[in-house]
Amino acid sequence: MNQTVYIKVDSQNYVSDFKKVAADGYTAITVPLAWMSDFMSYSSKFSVIDGVLKAPGNLPTVSIDELKRQLDEANGTIQEQAATIDGQAGTITQLQQFSGQLYAQQAAADIEVSTLKSTIATLQDQLNPATDTSDDTDSDTSTTGAESASISEASPAVSEATKAE
Repeated sequence: MNQTVYIKVDSQNYVSDFKKVAADGYTAITVPLAWMSDFMSYSSKFSVIDGVLKAPGNLPTVSIDELKRQLDEANGTIQEQAATIDGQAGTITQLQQFSGQLYAQQAAADIEVSTLKSTIATLQDQLNPATDTSDDTDSDTSTTGAESASISEASPAVSEATKAE
């Protein structure tokens, strides 16, 4: 599909002006619809050779308005990301402070556990005084120190009486 526009050309056959409606001194020319946006933005870059409109091969692929829109969008994204980064930096600072507090609490808890272990050991020593750790664990044959001494003293007499019989 094409659109007709009315143009004036300069001495080198480049479009110097155009109108969408017929006017005195303007020549009708057909512009392919695919070129229309470029023609409206960069008409002075188009030329007319043998009555046919020729598009230049070096036109920008993006219009100025599109570039502005893209820059505005990128700027908005950058501002959002900067705000997110600032928020995360605050969170990191809070986490570092919290980590320091936890470290201090852990150190205090370690000291308290160590103190409790020492207290428990002391209490166990007080409740269980040092005892003979011989292999004799049968409760029926266990003896106190005094009983042991009287058995030892009686043993020679018993063994001599046994021999005499």
